[in-house]
Amino acid sequence: MKRLVICLFFFLLIAPSLSLAAAGDDTAQQIESFMNEALEKYHIPGASLEVVHNGQTIFQDSWGQ
Repeated sequence: MKRLVICLFFFLLIAPSLSLAAAGDDTAQQIESFMNEALEKYHIPGASLEVVHNGQTIFQDSWGQ
């Protein structure tokens, strides 16, 4: 029983970070899609984007030649 409680405790600690990582991938895909559409729509030859949250870079990419 003690082992089950410990496993459950660790799962509850890890589960939120796993869902945040998955959400981060989805957000990155949304950013890339938005940028690709904007570059094409407004005929922009290139761009760079860095998203910083709480002092940490959470997304960084460049588009163009």
